Amino acid sequence: MFWNKWQFCQISWFKFGLMLVLSNLFYGFFSLFLTSITENVQKIENVWKRAIFPLWYLGCYLFSWNVLTCYSPQLAYVALLNPIVYCMEGMRVALFGQEGSIDFWYSVAALCVFCMIAGYFGIKNMKQRLDCL
Repeated sequence: MFWNKWQFCQISWFKFGLMLVLSNLFYGFFSLFLTSITENVQKIENVWKRAIFPLWYLGCYLFSWNVLTCYSPQLAYVALLNPIVYCMEGMRVALFGQEGSIDFWYSVAALCVFCMIAGYFGIKNMKQRLDCL
């Protein structure tokens, strides 16, 4: 059903590779940050319920940001604070083209900023937690 409508020649392999690396880098730093603020292993279940699921569900994984702006412009602009939006929109641009998506380079810049923020606070918090002195 999908194979007849999707043209493999429109894939930008450079953009796909760049977004794949940036997305994985962000997910790694974000996981470090979430681990650093989790009190103990028994509370790790709460991380999924309170952080990961809402970010994923409102992160334009199931729909594009353009569709969200049609239904709720206010929620769409609040969703721009969600880094998952930039991961998903960047991948859409790399695979389907720029039409109807957030600008690719804006997504790259936003992901770099979110990587720096999550990395800084994740490393800082983890150093404090692992410091035995």
